[in-house]
Amino acid sequence: MTAFSSFLAGNAPPAFVVTGVGAGLTEMLAEQWFSRLKEEGKPAELTHLTPLDFERESATFAWRTPSFFASPRLFLLPDLADLKKAPRDEIASYLKEPSPQVILFIPCSKKDAISALKSVRTVELGAGMVESVMAAFAVAVIHASGRTIAPKAATFLARWIGADFPRFKEEIEKVIATVSAGKEIGENEIRGVCVEGGFKMDPFKFAEALIARNRDQVILMFRKFSKEAEKDEYYKLLGAVSWKVRSSGGSLTAAWGAELIEALAAMDRGVKGESELSPEQFVEIRLLKLLG
Repeated sequence: MTAFSSFLAGNAPPAFVVTGVGAGLTEMLAEQWFSRLKEEGKPAELTHLTPLDFERESATFAWRTPSFFASPRLFLLPDLADLKKAPRDEIASYLKEPSPQVILFIPCSKKDAISALKSVRTVELGAGMVESVMAAFAVAVIHASGRTIAPKAATFLARWIGADFPRFKEEIEKVIATVSAGKEIGENEIRGVCVEGGFKMDPFKFAEALIARNRDQVILMFRKFSKEAEKDEYYKLLGAVSWKVRSSGGSLTAAWGAELIEALAAMDRGVKGESELSPEQFVEIRLLKLLG
């Protein structure tokens, strides 16, 4: 998990803020610190806080209250972007005189939300680093279970799930539960358990139709999908298509592959909020433009 290595060495700062597309992996960093402290024999404690906790009481009450049983105390906060200005300011005020026995782990998916925390150490993960960290985590967990997984399959799983650490752990557990000890987990096992078991259509058949420029099939499949799809399912669909395009090798021209990747990146940004259109409208318009 090389992207986190430098943040696991030495003494912990009062807080880590994980920004960029990797904000969803803040819990992974918190768990790794918790495991390290436990291995050192320290009575550490990891507490998850929600936005509701911040509405009920002072934002800093939980960690300002001393504990006679745990030290250090780790707190995983909700995304700064989901908190109002008052609790964000209170967190910033606390960090001017933090407790040496407390470590905060703060995800921040939007850059403007971090402006109040100017002096906090940030961990910024790009898309490539996110996949690398997640794939390494999957390899380690699956190996510990007595099974193996090919690096390519681990990367596929990471790209399919995206930076959603709780769900990523769940999907790894599902795969482990369906594959016998001593066996290798490959892309087929992941497709069978994580993709086909919980998706409204086969995203890889959709990707194949898109690569083949089969306009009618692509639009028909997408409209059936979008009738019931939740927002997070658009991320999964685009991730699966991106994986298929990148792994197609010589089955498509370099120019068409580059055009597809550029279009998929634009769709991803649109779904994340760059466009005022709904995900359904934005993606379909981009597909129609792409296929002519």
